[in-house]
Amino acid sequence: MTVPDVVKELLTGHDTPEPARVRVLSRSVSALDEIERLLDDDRAEGWVCYPDGVYDVRGHSRAPEREERQRPLSAELFVDGESIVVRLGEDGWRLARIREETEDDAVDTLYFDQNYLSTEPGRSLRYRIYWRRSDDELGRPWRPWVAAFRGWTEEGGP
Repeated sequence: MTVPDVVKELLTGHDTPEPARVRVLSRSVSALDEIERLLDDDRAEGWVCYPDGVYDVRGHSRAPEREERQRPLSAELFVDGESIVVRLGEDGWRLARIREETEDDAVDTLYFDQNYLSTEPGRSLRYRIYWRRSDDELGRPWRPWVAAFRGWTEEGGP
């Protein structure tokens, strides 16, 4: 019996995890123009946080026009099957791209899909929560590893 099969058996009656192979690529970005290009991508959906508020990203509908440019503090996008996380730091932004791979049958993670309430009426944020083998000092064999934004759902919200 494989590890994912054992976990599924233990979770009978609950949402069961699915196996996945995940790659996270992370790098620093110093140019605001590069971040704005990501946010302006017509294929993107997600959210962006500026100093004056949080805005929906759906192509070019990211925020009201402003007289002066603001630096985004954080953002989470879903574009072409890839989750993108942007966080502002001291020297620019940290950009992480999270994608599932299908190169082989080897599994290094399990995932659950989870919806979270949004401030948008009638909508929820959809995330995929990846768990990775741990075997840490506390004896936990699996631990949450990374959460990837997967788009909006038309349910939930206040």
